[in-house]
Amino acid sequence: MTERRRYQLVIVVFGWLLVVTAAYYLTHKPITPAQMAAASKPLADLAVIGLLAAIAGGLGLRFLGAERPDGRAETIAWSTGLGLGAISLAMLGLGAVGGYRVWLVWTLLGLTALWLRREVGCWFRSVWGLLGQMWPANRGQRVWHGYLLAVFGLALLTAFLPPTAWDALVYHLTGPKLYLEAGRLVHPLDLPYLGFPQLGEMLFTMAMLLRRPAAAQLISLLFGALMALGCHGLAGQRWGRPAGALAAAILYSATTILLILSWPYVDVLLMYFTLAAFAALCRGLEQNSRRWLVAAGLFVGMAMSTKYTAVTIPAGAVLLILANWPVRRWHLVLLVIAVAAAFVAPWLLKNWVLTGNPVYPFLLPGRYWDSFRTWWFGRAGTGLAATAPWQILLAPWYATTRGVEGGVGFSATIGPLFLALTPLVLLHRRREPAKQRQWLSRLALFSAPSYLLWLIGISLSAQLVQTRLLFPIFPLLSLLGAAGVFGLDALNPPRLRLGWVVRATIAFVLLLNLIGLGLATLRQRPVSHIMGYYPSEEYLADRLGWHHAAMQALNDLPPDSQVLFLWEPRSFYCQVACWPDALLDRWWHARRTAGAPGDIAASWRSAGFTHLLLFQSGYQFTLEQGDDPISAADQVALQTLLAEELVVHQDFDGVYTLYRFR
Repeated sequence: MTERRRYQLVIVVFGWLLVVTAAYYLTHKPITPAQMAAASKPLADLAVIGLLAAIAGGLGLRFLGAERPDGRAETIAWSTGLGLGAISLAMLGLGAVGGYRVWLVWTLLGLTALWLRREVGCWFRSVWGLLGQMWPANRGQRVWHGYLLAVFGLALLTAFLPPTAWDALVYHLTGPKLYLEAGRLVHPLDLPYLGFPQLGEMLFTMAMLLRRPAAAQLISLLFGALMALGCHGLAGQRWGRPAGALAAAILYSATTILLILSWPYVDVLLMYFTLAAFAALCRGLEQNSRRWLVAAGLFVGMAMSTKYTAVTIPAGAVLLILANWPVRRWHLVLLVIAVAAAFVAPWLLKNWVLTGNPVYPFLLPGRYWDSFRTWWFGRAGTGLAATAPWQILLAPWYATTRGVEGGVGFSATIGPLFLALTPLVLLHRRREPAKQRQWLSRLALFSAPSYLLWLIGISLSAQLVQTRLLFPIFPLLSLLGAAGVFGLDALNPPRLRLGWVVRATIAFVLLLNLIGLGLATLRQRPVSHIMGYYPSEEYLADRLGWHHAAMQALNDLPPDSQVLFLWEPRSFYCQVACWPDALLDRWWHARRTAGAPGDIAASWRSAGFTHLLLFQSGYQFTLEQGDDPISAADQVALQTLLAEELVVHQDFDGVYTLYRFR
């Protein structure tokens, strides 16, 4: 056979294979167009958040003066976080002038990317270089890296699902929804949480504007990844790369932290900013760098712009600076605090303009707020000092052993490793080099104000008995835990490798954690949802139950309807005008301000409400718990109101009841 004939034969065979294969898959499609369309949505979400991270990284690199890619985990972590904080502040400015328009935000992002094209390219090359460096060098490192890849992969799948987390539906996403509907920043209804610092909510607003609500959940995951890189870099610099991987694994051994990675909550953001502020302060002190001290001030300001409980972060920063500089360096303290205050000021101005109180709803009167609500929200005198004072001294023990996510009490599942590993650093602290001892002392000093405020909070109010309020210093505790583990090798008794025993125990805990998280993820069927087999409406109906049915019924009401909620704080999926019972105090407050059932009904009618949604199960749960001061007279008055002033419009199996006003 000639060479020409052979080429002809190849062309014929290839053509035949192509024709048969194409004909087969015209009728036997492995992925239907509908499935491809469904899968494209999460991929588009991921692409948009990835682009946002790259632009943010470019902004941060421009500020830090990094011109060449170094592939360091810390460089990527801190530069990207700085940029995201700046983008959030820009979104606040756009909201102030009514600039929430898709075309406008895309235009500004495009112009920013063009301006920072060199830095954005540097950021991409740094990420690529980091991926090459992160390959595990030994078996232990492979375990920690494998665990982190697995839990982040599961969190990513979960983040593609429609939002159902409680606080997301109460205010983290409800606020952005209201802003986007108005095209600007507003405080249109009695939802006190809209006055909380909103750096995170501004990023959620951008994600929802450019994509959809599920994309906002990727913001938490992005900050979680940056935080893992930060822990990895900080611990790795001092005890080697295996210590960096272990520190990140310890941090994500807490079940609740893993859960909120895929929720549009701000806890992960606050944890990240706390860690970043500590890292920037340490670098500023070690290198005598004013640039890094300014960065520290920005991170402190970003933390305070994320959650009110971050008031302890500047206190930790001041303690850390004063412990490392002579008295004549007070101007550095002022520098950090001034930069932080400058970043926080716009958020306080937003509150002052919209509510009349810059720190709404605390300290001063403001819109929808009075002394009754101040008492209800604070509930002073109900904390552990009054109910179980011995638990204050043993708070870490009780938070670890008794705390359960969604349960009563400390209400978070944090795993055993933080409590078990952190004290180990005391066993070998004196053997550490002077620089390492100083760094560990800085960790403890920076964390102290947050821990002390948490103890005070759980002592005073039952509302504050939450381990989540201590989460900001958990990244620092994970660093202490890693330091404790890697110092044990110097204490090995004869014929026993103590460090190996501890690492094996950690691996066992992580394995159990991974099994539990994997099973929880499987129950939610994220892959089925991504591929279009499990539609959003069906998923929401399964996850939210009668709440979803009630919201659907509200959405079928006439467009001009206004619905008042009792004992139901979630209103995100309501598309008509809905006023949630955000603090679960609406009836109690109405009884103390309007009084009789008829007067209450008249005030609600005059405010324009046409319907009332009563969460019967929530009301009964409140009565059974006995924590809220709903008196017998209040209960009788409620029944009178329902019987005389309202008519049942629809009942949802006794879980919810929708009424209309007579």
